[in-house]
Amino acid sequence: MKTPVSTLTVDTPAADAESSGQKASALGALTPVFLTIAAIVLIYIPVLVGAANIWLTNDTYSHGFLVLPCCAAILWLQKDEIKSAVPAPTLWGVIPLLIGLVMETASYILQIRYVGMWSLVPTLGGAILLLHGPALWKICRFSVLFTLFASPISNTLLAQVTGWLQATSSIGSASLMQALGYTLSRHGNAIELPGATLEIANACSGFHSTVSMLAFTCIYAYLFTDSPVKRTILLLVTVPIALTANVLRICVLILAANYGGLPGYHMMHDPAAFAEIFVDFGILVLIGRSLGCDTLRFAPTSAA
Repeated sequence: MKTPVSTLTVDTPAADAESSGQKASALGALTPVFLTIAAIVLIYIPVLVGAANIWLTNDTYSHGFLVLPCCAAILWLQKDEIKSAVPAPTLWGVIPLLIGLVMETASYILQIRYVGMWSLVPTLGGAILLLHGPALWKICRFSVLFTLFASPISNTLLAQVTGWLQATSSIGSASLMQALGYTLSRHGNAIELPGATLEIANACSGFHSTVSMLAFTCIYAYLFTDSPVKRTILLLVTVPIALTANVLRICVLILAANYGGLPGYHMMHDPAAFAEIFVDFGILVLIGRSLGCDTLRFAPTSAA
Protein backbone atom coordinates (compact mmCIF):
# COMPACT_ATOMS: atom_id res chain seq x y z
CA MET A 1 0.00 0.00 0.00
CA LYS A 2 1.44 3.30 -1.06
CA THR A 3 1.50 6.12 1.40
CA PRO A 4 0.16 9.40 0.00
CA VAL A 5 2.86 11.96 -0.31
CA SER A 6 1.96 15.61 0.22
CA THR A 7 3.85 18.21 -1.73
CA LEU A 8 4.68 21.72 -0.67
CA THR A 9 5.12 24.42 -3.25
CA VAL A 10 7.54 27.16 -2.29
CA ASP A 11 7.67 30.45 -4.15
CA THR A 12 11.20 31.03 -5.30
CA PRO A 13 12.85 34.42 -5.35
CA ALA A 14 12.88 34.22 -9.16
CA ALA A 15 9.08 33.72 -9.28
CA ASP A 16 8.56 36.59 -6.86
CA ALA A 17 10.79 38.79 -8.95
CA GLU A 18 8.91 37.88 -12.12
CA SER A 19 5.55 38.65 -10.49
CA SER A 20 6.84 41.95 -9.15
CA GLY A 21 8.21 42.77 -12.57
CA GLN A 22 4.86 42.14 -14.23
CA LYS A 23 3.09 44.38 -11.71
CA ALA A 24 5.68 47.11 -12.18
CA SER A 25 5.34 46.83 -15.95
CA ALA A 26 1.54 47.15 -15.76
CA LEU A 27 1.75 50.15 -13.46
CA GLY A 28 4.43 51.67 -15.68
CA ALA A 29 2.15 51.40 -18.71
CA LEU A 30 -0.67 53.09 -16.78
CA THR A 31 1.46 55.94 -15.42
CA PRO A 32 1.28 58.12 -18.58
CA VAL A 33 -2.50 57.64 -18.62
CA PHE A 34 -2.84 58.74 -15.00
CA LEU A 35 -0.60 61.76 -15.55
CA THR A 36 -2.50 62.78 -18.68
CA ILE A 37 -5.86 62.42 -16.96
CA ALA A 38 -4.52 64.58 -14.11
CA ALA A 39 -3.49 67.21 -16.67
CA ILE A 40 -6.92 67.03 -18.31
CA VAL A 41 -8.57 67.54 -14.93
CA LEU A 42 -6.48 70.69 -14.42
CA ILE A 43 -7.50 71.97 -17.86
CA TYR A 44 -11.14 71.24 -17.10
CA ILE A 45 -11.20 72.84 -13.64
CA PRO A 46 -13.15 75.91 -14.92
CA VAL A 47 -15.65 73.59 -16.62
CA LEU A 48 -16.07 71.45 -13.50
CA VAL A 49 -16.41 74.51 -11.26
CA GLY A 50 -19.11 75.92 -13.57
CA ALA A 51 -20.91 72.58 -13.57
CA ALA A 52 -20.70 72.34 -9.77
CA ASN A 53 -22.26 75.79 -9.52
CA ILE A 54 -25.19 74.55 -11.64
CA TRP A 55 -25.54 71.41 -9.49
CA LEU A 56 -25.59 73.59 -6.39
CA THR A 57 -28.06 76.23 -7.57
CA ASN A 58 -30.40 74.23 -9.82
CA ASP A 59 -32.36 71.35 -8.28
CA THR A 60 -32.85 69.86 -11.74
CA TYR A 61 -29.15 68.92 -11.83
CA SER A 62 -28.46 68.39 -8.12
CA HIS A 63 -27.73 64.71 -8.83
CA GLY A 64 -24.53 65.84 -10.60
CA PHE A 65 -22.59 65.77 -7.32
CA LEU A 66 -23.03 61.97 -7.18
CA VAL A 67 -21.92 61.21 -10.73
CA LEU A 68 -18.13 61.54 -10.41
CA PRO A 69 -17.95 59.57 -7.11
CA CYS A 70 -20.00 56.81 -8.80
CA CYS A 71 -17.52 56.75 -11.69
CA ALA A 72 -14.60 56.50 -9.27
CA ALA A 73 -16.29 53.66 -7.35
CA ILE A 74 -16.93 51.66 -10.53
CA LEU A 75 -13.31 52.10 -11.66
CA TRP A 76 -12.18 50.89 -8.24
CA LEU A 77 -14.28 47.75 -8.66
CA GLN A 78 -12.54 47.21 -12.01
CA LYS A 79 -9.04 47.82 -10.68
CA ASP A 80 -7.90 44.25 -11.37
CA GLU A 81 -9.03 44.46 -14.99
CA ILE A 82 -7.37 47.86 -15.34
CA LYS A 83 -4.04 46.49 -14.08
CA SER A 84 -4.21 43.54 -16.48
CA ALA A 85 -5.16 45.57 -19.56
CA VAL A 86 -2.64 44.99 -22.36
CA PRO A 87 -1.10 48.26 -23.62
CA ALA A 88 -1.60 48.84 -27.36
CA PRO A 89 -1.57 52.61 -28.00
CA THR A 90 -3.27 53.74 -31.19
CA LEU A 91 -3.01 57.03 -33.07
CA TRP A 92 -6.75 56.85 -33.69
CA GLY A 93 -7.05 58.36 -30.23
CA VAL A 94 -5.83 61.68 -31.59
CA ILE A 95 -9.15 62.24 -33.40
CA PRO A 96 -11.52 62.14 -30.37
CA LEU A 97 -8.89 63.93 -28.27
CA LEU A 98 -8.77 66.87 -30.69
CA ILE A 99 -12.57 66.88 -31.04
CA GLY A 100 -12.93 67.08 -27.27
CA LEU A 101 -10.40 69.90 -26.89
CA VAL A 102 -12.02 71.87 -29.72
CA MET A 103 -15.44 71.43 -28.05
CA GLU A 104 -14.03 72.60 -24.72
CA THR A 105 -12.40 75.65 -26.31
CA ALA A 106 -15.60 76.53 -28.18
CA SER A 107 -17.67 76.19 -25.01
CA TYR A 108 -15.32 78.60 -23.22
CA ILE A 109 -15.34 81.17 -26.01
CA LEU A 110 -19.09 80.96 -26.65
CA GLN A 111 -19.98 80.45 -22.96
CA ILE A 112 -22.04 77.33 -23.68
CA ARG A 113 -21.48 75.46 -20.44
CA TYR A 114 -23.08 72.13 -21.26
CA VAL A 115 -20.80 71.63 -24.30
CA GLY A 116 -17.78 71.88 -22.01
CA MET A 117 -18.96 68.96 -19.89
CA TRP A 118 -19.89 66.95 -22.97
CA SER A 119 -16.37 67.48 -24.35
CA LEU A 120 -14.93 65.59 -21.38
CA VAL A 121 -16.04 62.29 -22.95
CA PRO A 122 -14.09 62.46 -26.25
CA THR A 123 -11.13 64.10 -24.47
CA LEU A 124 -10.76 61.29 -21.92
CA GLY A 125 -11.54 58.59 -24.48
CA GLY A 126 -8.98 59.90 -26.93
CA ALA A 127 -6.30 60.19 -24.26
CA ILE A 128 -6.87 56.59 -23.12
CA LEU A 129 -6.73 55.24 -26.69
CA LEU A 130 -3.65 57.28 -27.55
CA LEU A 131 -1.62 56.46 -24.46
CA HIS A 132 -2.74 52.92 -23.62
CA GLY A 133 -5.11 51.44 -26.19
CA PRO A 134 -8.51 49.83 -26.83
CA ALA A 135 -8.25 47.29 -23.98
CA LEU A 136 -8.19 49.98 -21.29
CA TRP A 137 -10.84 52.03 -23.11
CA LYS A 138 -13.17 49.01 -23.16
CA ILE A 139 -12.85 48.79 -19.37
CA CYS A 140 -13.18 52.51 -18.65
CA ARG A 141 -15.68 53.56 -21.31
CA PHE A 142 -18.77 53.09 -19.12
CA SER A 143 -17.42 55.37 -16.41
CA VAL A 144 -16.31 57.95 -18.98
CA LEU A 145 -19.69 57.95 -20.73
CA PHE A 146 -21.49 58.03 -17.37
CA THR A 147 -20.08 61.54 -16.77
CA LEU A 148 -22.72 62.76 -19.26
CA PHE A 149 -25.28 62.44 -16.46
CA ALA A 150 -23.46 65.28 -14.71
CA SER A 151 -23.82 67.51 -17.77
CA PRO A 152 -26.58 70.09 -18.08
CA ILE A 153 -28.53 70.28 -21.35
CA SER A 154 -29.70 73.23 -23.39
CA ASN A 155 -32.57 75.21 -21.91
CA THR A 156 -34.60 74.68 -25.09
CA LEU A 157 -34.37 70.89 -24.86
CA LEU A 158 -34.93 70.99 -21.10
CA ALA A 159 -38.12 73.04 -21.56
CA GLN A 160 -39.47 70.58 -24.14
CA VAL A 161 -38.77 67.50 -22.04
CA THR A 162 -40.02 69.08 -18.82
CA GLY A 163 -43.18 70.34 -20.56
CA TRP A 164 -44.01 66.85 -21.83
CA LEU A 165 -43.42 65.34 -18.39
CA GLN A 166 -45.56 68.02 -16.75
CA ALA A 167 -48.44 67.40 -19.13
CA THR A 168 -48.20 63.62 -18.79
CA SER A 169 -48.08 63.77 -14.99
CA SER A 170 -50.98 66.24 -14.81
CA ILE A 171 -53.20 64.26 -17.16
CA GLY A 172 -52.35 60.93 -15.53
CA SER A 173 -52.91 62.01 -11.92
CA ALA A 174 -56.11 63.98 -12.67
CA SER A 175 -57.57 61.11 -14.72
CA LEU A 176 -56.76 58.54 -12.05
CA MET A 177 -58.29 60.58 -9.24
CA GLN A 178 -61.41 61.31 -11.30
CA ALA A 179 -61.73 57.60 -12.02
CA LEU A 180 -61.62 56.98 -8.27
CA GLY A 181 -64.54 59.36 -7.82
CA TYR A 182 -62.86 62.54 -6.60
CA THR A 183 -64.17 65.90 -7.74
CA LEU A 184 -61.53 67.94 -9.52
CA SER A 185 -60.82 69.63 -12.81
CA ARG A 186 -57.62 70.13 -14.77
CA HIS A 187 -56.67 73.29 -16.63
CA GLY A 188 -53.30 72.80 -18.28
CA ASN A 189 -50.88 71.86 -15.51
CA ALA A 190 -53.18 73.16 -12.76
CA ILE A 191 -55.48 70.78 -10.88
CA GLU A 192 -58.40 72.47 -9.13
CA LEU A 193 -59.89 70.88 -6.02
CA PRO A 194 -62.71 72.14 -3.81
CA GLY A 195 -60.90 74.86 -1.84
CA ALA A 196 -57.42 74.39 -3.32
CA THR A 197 -55.54 74.58 -6.62
CA LEU A 198 -52.41 72.50 -7.23
CA GLU A 199 -50.01 73.47 -10.00
CA ILE A 200 -47.66 70.86 -11.42
CA ALA A 201 -44.59 73.09 -11.63
CA ASN A 202 -41.26 72.28 -13.31
CA ALA A 203 -39.89 70.91 -10.05
CA CYS A 204 -42.82 68.46 -9.87
CA SER A 205 -42.63 67.38 -13.51
CA GLY A 206 -40.58 64.29 -12.66
CA PHE A 207 -37.56 65.28 -14.77
CA HIS A 208 -35.12 65.04 -11.87
CA SER A 209 -36.44 61.68 -10.68
CA THR A 210 -36.49 60.31 -14.24
CA VAL A 211 -32.88 61.29 -14.91
CA SER A 212 -31.82 59.90 -11.52
CA MET A 213 -33.62 56.66 -12.32
CA LEU A 214 -31.91 56.40 -15.71
CA ALA A 215 -28.53 56.92 -14.04
CA PHE A 216 -29.30 54.28 -11.40
CA THR A 217 -30.51 51.86 -14.06
CA CYS A 218 -27.32 52.28 -16.09
CA ILE A 219 -25.16 51.52 -13.05
CA TYR A 220 -27.32 48.61 -11.93
CA ALA A 221 -27.49 47.05 -15.39
CA TYR A 222 -23.74 47.48 -15.94
CA LEU A 223 -22.71 46.00 -12.59
CA PHE A 224 -25.14 43.10 -12.41
CA THR A 225 -25.45 41.75 -15.96
CA ASP A 226 -23.51 41.64 -19.20
CA SER A 227 -26.55 40.60 -21.25
CA PRO A 228 -27.52 43.25 -23.83
CA VAL A 229 -31.11 41.95 -23.78
CA LYS A 230 -31.46 42.30 -20.00
CA ARG A 231 -29.85 45.73 -20.05
CA THR A 232 -32.23 46.84 -22.79
CA ILE A 233 -35.25 45.59 -20.85
CA LEU A 234 -34.16 47.45 -17.72
CA LEU A 235 -33.64 50.68 -19.65
CA LEU A 236 -36.98 50.36 -21.43
CA VAL A 237 -38.94 50.01 -18.20
CA THR A 238 -37.14 52.86 -16.42
CA VAL A 239 -39.07 55.82 -17.83
CA PRO A 240 -42.52 54.17 -17.42
CA ILE A 241 -41.64 53.31 -13.80
CA ALA A 242 -40.50 56.89 -13.10
CA LEU A 243 -43.58 58.39 -14.74
CA THR A 244 -45.98 56.05 -12.93
CA ALA A 245 -44.33 56.75 -9.57
CA ASN A 246 -44.54 60.51 -10.18
CA VAL A 247 -48.24 60.24 -11.08
CA LEU A 248 -48.87 58.28 -7.87
CA ARG A 249 -46.91 60.89 -5.88
CA ILE A 250 -49.13 63.66 -7.27
CA CYS A 251 -52.21 61.58 -6.45
CA VAL A 252 -51.04 61.35 -2.84
CA LEU A 253 -50.64 65.13 -2.77
CA ILE A 254 -54.13 65.56 -4.24
CA LEU A 255 -55.51 63.35 -1.45
CA ALA A 256 -53.58 65.36 1.15
CA ALA A 257 -54.93 68.63 -0.25
CA ASN A 258 -58.44 67.24 -0.54
CA TYR A 259 -58.64 66.18 3.12
CA GLY A 260 -56.17 68.57 4.74
CA GLY A 261 -56.17 71.61 2.51
CA LEU A 262 -52.92 73.39 1.69
CA PRO A 263 -51.41 72.56 5.12
CA GLY A 264 -51.96 68.87 4.39
CA TYR A 265 -50.42 69.27 0.96
CA HIS A 266 -47.28 70.96 2.33
CA MET A 267 -46.98 68.38 5.10
CA MET A 268 -46.97 65.48 2.60
CA HIS A 269 -44.87 67.12 -0.13
CA ASP A 270 -41.37 66.05 0.98
CA PRO A 271 -42.31 62.60 2.39
CA ALA A 272 -44.07 61.79 -0.89
CA ALA A 273 -40.94 62.74 -2.84
CA PHE A 274 -38.75 60.42 -0.73
CA ALA A 275 -41.30 57.63 -1.02
CA GLU A 276 -41.26 58.04 -4.79
CA ILE A 277 -37.50 57.44 -4.88
CA PHE A 278 -37.76 54.22 -2.87
CA VAL A 279 -40.64 52.99 -5.02
CA ASP A 280 -38.69 53.73 -8.22
CA PHE A 281 -35.53 51.97 -7.14
CA GLY A 282 -37.35 49.12 -5.44
CA ILE A 283 -39.47 48.23 -8.48
CA LEU A 284 -36.44 48.37 -10.77
CA VAL A 285 -34.39 46.08 -8.52
CA LEU A 286 -37.30 43.62 -8.28
CA ILE A 287 -37.52 43.51 -12.08
CA GLY A 288 -33.75 43.12 -12.29
CA ARG A 289 -33.73 40.23 -9.84
CA SER A 290 -36.55 38.54 -11.75
CA LEU A 291 -34.26 38.72 -14.80
CA GLY A 292 -31.40 37.16 -12.85
CA CYS A 293 -29.47 40.38 -12.26
CA ASP A 294 -28.44 39.58 -8.69
CA THR A 295 -24.70 38.92 -8.81
CA LEU A 296 -22.05 41.64 -8.92
CA ARG A 297 -19.90 41.21 -12.02
CA PHE A 298 -16.78 42.77 -10.53
CA ALA A 299 -15.17 41.52 -7.34
CA PRO A 300 -11.62 42.90 -6.92
CA THR A 301 -9.34 40.46 -5.17
CA SER A 302 -7.78 41.63 -1.95
CA ALA A 303 -4.03 41.65 -1.69
CA ALA A 304 -2.65 38.71 0.20
